[in-house]
Amino acid sequence: KTSMVMGTINYLSPEQGVGDECDTRSDLYSLGVVLYHLSTNQLPFTGDNPTSIIYQHIHTPPRPPKEINPDLSPGLEAIILRLMEKKPEDRYQTTEEFLTSLRSLYEKTIVTEEKATGGDQSFFTTMQVVQDTILSPKGKKKSKGVVEVFILLILLLAGGYAGWRAIKNNFQSNNDIVQVPPREDPPREEKPPEE
Repeated sequence: KTSMVMGTINYLSPEQGVGDECDTRSDLYSLGVVLYHLSTNQLPFTGDNPTSIIYQHIHTPPRPPKEINPDLSPGLEAIILRLMEKKPEDRYQTTEEFLTSLRSLYEKTIVTEEKATGGDQSFFTTMQVVQDTILSPKGKKKSKGVVEVFILLILLLAGGYAGWRAIKNNFQSNNDIVQVPPREDPPREEKPPEE
């Protein structure tokens, strides 16, 4: 154990909060917080001081993200909540295990979306590239860094979605619109012509 806690308070794993040894599962917890934040546009734990936030990471279950964002798929919510389990042994044990769940969700989503959209090709072309390059079948060798690229891609997609929802929600409310009066220039002083 150590007496110093290192990291960004809002994304600390419970074991970091108590100064225990950390491993991949700590990183997966932090990834869960990032996905929670991107999916809901809210951090799972907030407080007036760092100690209260660390306490929540250690003891308080996060509010189910689907309560905040009803459009979130139940499958993605389950993945996020498993990433954010308090005990490391209850989380995904490896990045590969996490990616297997994500791959399964992706495959189920593709089938559902294809039925719902009638096969919108722009969506499926993009997702097929992801499938072929990142979520390749188990027999294929993946290049080093593919996991990191995939996680970055997921974060970018989730961030874009969260940003779109925030902008959409802001424009739907007229209560936030403030009328600004037109600018009036101060009167100019007339200077006498110089001789």
